[in-house]
Amino acid sequence: MNTITKSSWIILALLFLSSTNALGQNPEEKIRVIQLKEANAADVGDILHSLIPKDSDVTFSVDQRTNSLIILCDDEDGLNALGNLLSKLDVPAKEQNKLEAQMVALTVTTVIEGVDDIMAQLLAVPPDRVVEIIEEIGKNSLAPRFKNPLVGSTFMTQVMAEPGRGGAFQGKSSSREGFCHLEVQGTITRQDADQFAIRGDIQVILKPSNDESFSTRMSTTIALTKQHPVVMGLTSIDGVQCLVIVEIR
Repeated sequence: MNTITKSSWIILALLFLSSTNALGQNPEEKIRVIQLKEANAADVGDILHSLIPKDSDVTFSVDQRTNSLIILCDDEDGLNALGNLLSKLDVPAKEQNKLEAQMVALTVTTVIEGVDDIMAQLLAVPPDRVVEIIEEIGKNSLAPRFKNPLVGSTFMTQVMAEPGRGGAFQGKSSSREGFCHLEVQGTITRQDADQFAIRGDIQVILKPSNDESFSTRMSTTIALTKQHPVVMGLTSIDGVQCLVIVEIR
């Protein structure tokens, strides 16, 4: 003799009550049990509540134990329409909802145009990947040209990038003799496997001497991919071209 589960008894009882009209229901009312394979029945039930009019002859309940929806309706076409709708809703959650926080290495580099020998002595030559970005910018007729690009200062830190909400970062960095000073703060949000968004404020300060100080501040939001440095800001400080490049690894 086959064993009948408790859920099966419930369904059989509903079918019996419907067929005998024991609850005063329409004798023509039909019952359909739809078990979901991917979606959560309670979540789908919330969607149905928002879609089905209050005066509709369609009623349903959620059986969380079997992840099923039990639907009552006296219209066969209505049952079929709901069945089609549920088949479209029965899909896995979006992949981005499964993203986890990830620790990333953030690098913010300021590149300035070397205009004298003192700057050349205090500042370093940019690495190849930064030079490629500078050359790419130079292809734009409206962008400034860097004839003698030098690294003003570099800020590096580790940030826990979280999906949905950003991991915060804040810090500062200075070049030799304090000629170029960099202050950064902001957040990094993980949007996909290798896709991130950075929202931040950057202040760059140039101090050619103890008596002089020039600064600029930038606020921006950018999207970037791991190991693909991008430009976060382009400005001029007292006539000296300045470029801010950000990279995540």
